[in-house]
Amino acid sequence: MNDEDNYLQVVSASKNLLKCQKEQNKFSKKLQEMRFDTHSVKSRAAATDRLTGACFSVDKAKDLLHKVLVDAMLCNPKPRDAYDTVMLSHSHGFGHTYTFKYTPPLPKCYE
Repeated sequence: MNDEDNYLQVVSASKNLLKCQKEQNKFSKKLQEMRFDTHSVKSRAAATDRLTGACFSVDKAKDLLHKVLVDAMLCNPKPRDAYDTVMLSHSHGFGHTYTFKYTPPLPKCYE
């Protein structure tokens, strides 16, 4: 890939991060506007789930942007162990927890 392609990927990843951040802000605002006396526990739990998913999308978009910046040589890579697979737990309403593995995107310099 040439520099122009790398920069286009940076722009694309930045737009994706912006989209995810706007979605997170929207869900956060909706959750803040919910009232305990007018919304059921189930609807508040669903709103919390949507916000949790949006927050994870922002984290993934940040990881992708970092990878693209490193690949374009606009940013220094993190230590190698920062890209290892980790176990994440997201709580969902009514005491349920969803646990899964997440591997951040690996820059080309570590492949």
